[in-house]
Amino acid sequence: MPNTEHGKSEPSAAKYIYTLLAICFVANSVFISVGFRNTILDYHGFRQTQTAISSYYTIKEGYRLAYETPVLGKPWSIPFEFPLYQWIVAFLSQASNIKLEQSGRLVSMIFFYLSLLAIFHILRSLSIEREYCCISIVMMLCCPVYIFWSRTFMIESLAVFLSLIYLLCFMKFYKNRKIHLFVIGALFGGLAAAVKITTLIVVTVPIIAILSNDWLSLLQGLLRKNSNNPSLNRFQNEFKYAMLLVVPYLMGLMWTRFADFHKSLNPLARDFITSTHLIEWNFGTWSQKLSLDCWEKIMVGDVIHGIGYPAILIIPLFVFITSSYYICAVIFSLIAYLSGPIIFTNLYYTHRYYCYANSLFLILAISLSIIALIKTNKMKKFALYGLIPFCIITMIYSYLSHYYMIQSPTNGISRPPVECLLIRAVTAPDDVVLIYGEDWNPTIPFYAERRAVMNRSNLPLSDPRFQESIRTTGKERISVMVKDSRDEGLNAFFSFHPDPVMTCVYLRKDLYKSVFMRMFHVDVEQSSSALPVKISFWNRRFRLFSATGSTMVVPLPAPVSKLRAQFGVLFDPRDAEILAGVDFVIAHESHDGVRTELSRTHLDPVRSEADREVRNAEVELAKRGAGKILLETVPGAGKTCKWSFWSDIELN
Repeated sequence: MPNTEHGKSEPSAAKYIYTLLAICFVANSVFISVGFRNTILDYHGFRQTQTAISSYYTIKEGYRLAYETPVLGKPWSIPFEFPLYQWIVAFLSQASNIKLEQSGRLVSMIFFYLSLLAIFHILRSLSIEREYCCISIVMMLCCPVYIFWSRTFMIESLAVFLSLIYLLCFMKFYKNRKIHLFVIGALFGGLAAAVKITTLIVVTVPIIAILSNDWLSLLQGLLRKNSNNPSLNRFQNEFKYAMLLVVPYLMGLMWTRFADFHKSLNPLARDFITSTHLIEWNFGTWSQKLSLDCWEKIMVGDVIHGIGYPAILIIPLFVFITSSYYICAVIFSLIAYLSGPIIFTNLYYTHRYYCYANSLFLILAISLSIIALIKTNKMKKFALYGLIPFCIITMIYSYLSHYYMIQSPTNGISRPPVECLLIRAVTAPDDVVLIYGEDWNPTIPFYAERRAVMNRSNLPLSDPRFQESIRTTGKERISVMVKDSRDEGLNAFFSFHPDPVMTCVYLRKDLYKSVFMRMFHVDVEQSSSALPVKISFWNRRFRLFSATGSTMVVPLPAPVSKLRAQFGVLFDPRDAEILAGVDFVIAHESHDGVRTELSRTHLDPVRSEADREVRNAEVELAKRGAGKILLETVPGAGKTCKWSFWSDIELN
């Protein structure tokens, strides 16, 4: 029989763990790819599109430290994190022709898997057997937090990877003090601090705990009488450790100063997103830190949705009762896990993805506890064949019941907001969108592929900050406004048409007419409708909606051979007052006013379900000369559908 004393693993146990690792890796690969081609609006779309729009303009404008996040007017640069992730995504997208959103997801996945390698080597540095290190990797592969957030367009996995490499270098440097480990550790730590310092702080908690213990020991040695004082060499070593801890934060501070400088140049950014203005937002208030409701929300998101069944938290208690292995490592891991929400309470309360930084330490505490139980031998089978499957099953169940429902193709958001598609179709690439009521959420600017001035505070037109933003951006470049209500003052100032072209979307007057001509060949100024005509996205198409009883005019400056179109009514079967149908008439009118009816189709959606569908029309115009086509909707006797539409108008 193989020797299993002192926790040495049996071949059968190693084979079992490696089998679990292979199975969980395959499962993770399947789960993490679910909804890969969805939009990045599935969860915290605000933050995902903020990262994505910076990557998009990196491709357009080049790789810059003062990169663009063009949502608050000019100057467009309002940097937050160091743009390493954005640069990698942009490079991958350019080099491979992979779409930007999928490139962002792929980069996140890659750094998640690289983080697993870093965790493996960190555990190996604690002299844990290879197969037992894989227990932590199995847990990470099954963890809902890391399945879901590792496939989003966010910097989380990169920040964790950089921080873990820094931690690994520190641990190795602590043992042998080789200079190359200091240099590599300082570089990765500095990048981690610049990319996401809140993640680095969580990861450095174990380092601070170790150094605090060292410094306390040094102090006790200095104060203790009749004992040998600590050697100069030890002081030098502790100074080196402290420098490796401090240098990354100094690099992070330098980046913060650089970012604050550029934010301060933007009139709409300088008063709310510089580091001094975000102190309370980042750290929260004392009332939050002491609120049970706040902690309940954090723990529900972090544990129940993020890890699994709460009973999983009992596992670390076993190590304190039954084993002497890894007690310090388990304690440090639990402290690191709790440090995130304790320090950055509001961030963890507000954003679900922040638990990406600290959940790995809870997983380490659980897996190290299981490893400790395995090494006791008496609890070995219970830990191997009981606790590990229990953790895997609870994590997968938690993922399937929560995050999977968000990312699945049937529930995921598969297309961008329709107003973005319209804005992108009808405006020039250098045009700017004025947006109200969306805070500074970059969803519309990103999917419209247009820069924006987002008046998040609803500043009046006379406000000096708003006026400065308009002046620096260029009033003439603002061609679209997204606002949920009409504003005569803004319409007059920017020369917007008083009627929205689509719900909440106002175009500059010179664009308003051309949009209908470009998309539907309709001259909206010659047309007549009891209500303003609007473009809506319905049944997978842009449709031109007008009040029933209207006439849409399609100019024919030269003869054409054929006209094709789609038409229909907007029918609500719950409206019991609708009794009559609608006639859809296509007529030709010559230059001298002679009108010829070419087709007439009656739709009665009350009595015929088939008439609720989109219908097609085709008329021959070969014998007709120049003039205009009249697209008419004629209501029947009695109340009929309020809105009817025409679309897909083609002139051959």
